[in-house]
Amino acid sequence: MTELPAIQEIWVYLSGSPLLALVLTLSAYQAGVMLYERADRHPLANPVAIAIAIVATVITLIDMPYAKYFEGAQFVHFLLGTATVALAVPIYKGLAALRGRIFPLLAALLAGGATSIASAVGVGKLLEPTRPSSAVFTPSR
Repeated sequence: MTELPAIQEIWVYLSGSPLLALVLTLSAYQAGVMLYERADRHPLANPVAIAIAIVATVITLIDMPYAKYFEGAQFVHFLLGTATVALAVPIYKGLAALRGRIFPLLAALLAGGATSIASAVGVGKLLEPTRPSSAVFTPSR
C-alpha cells in the first residue's frame, strides 16, 4: 500500500473533521473584512456577504454537504446568538434616544421586513425550488 504525502494526509483528516468548517468560516470572514477595508468600507463590500460567497463556493467545490459544514460552524453560530442577545444592553441604555424616533424606526422595520420577504420569494422563484417528499425530508433539530 502506498503512503500518502503529508499534505494529503492532512487534507483527508481535515475534510472529514468539523475543524475544516470552523477554519473556513473564520478565514472567509477575515478575507471579507480585508476586502471591505481595501474598498474603503464601501457598503457593497460587506464582509458577511463576501464570507457567505466564499464559504458557499468552497463547500460546493469540495462537495461538502451543508449539514457537515454546519457541524463545524455551529460554534460560530452559538457565539453569534450570544452576541445578538448582548446587544440588548446598549439598546436598552439608548432607549430614551430611540423613543423620539419611533416613526422612522417603524418605517425602517416595515421596509426591511418587506424587502427581506420579497427578496426571499424572488430568489425562490429564480431558483425554482422543488418540494421534498415527506419520506425523504427530515428537518434537523
